[in-house]
Amino acid sequence: MNSLNSGQSAYINNAPSTFTAMLVGNNWVSRVVFYQNTQYGGADGQPLVSGSYTQSQLAAAGVPNHWASSVQILGGQTVIMYSADNFTGTSWTLTTNTPDFTKLSPNANDQMSSCKIQ
Repeated sequence: MNSLNSGQSAYINNAPSTFTAMLVGNNWVSRVVFYQNTQYGGADGQPLVSGSYTQSQLAAAGVPNHWASSVQILGGQTVIMYSADNFTGTSWTLTTNTPDFTKLSPNANDQMSSCKIQ
C-alpha cells in the first residue's frame, strides 16, 4: 500500500447490504453471484469470476440447473445467461444487478443452464 496517505483506507465497504470482495494476488477480482430467489433472496451460489460456465460447472459452484432468479454483478462485467447447456437456447445479456429475472423478456426466472461472464 505504498500509494496511500496517512489516514486513507485501502478498501472501504459502502455497500448498502452484504458485500464480499475477493483478492487474488494483489488485485481485486470482479465477481458475479446468482441467487435462488428474486431480490437476492434464498440460497446464493459461489462468487463467479470471468469465464464460461456449463451446466455442470454451475452446479459445482452451487448454482443448480434452472435455479437462479436474481444476480448481483460487481465490477462492470457482462453476464450472458443461456436457457440450455453449452451456451445454447434463449439468451439474456445483463450488465447490472438484476433483482428479478421474471421482469426480463422473455422471463428468465429459473431458466439458466449455462452462462458466460465477460
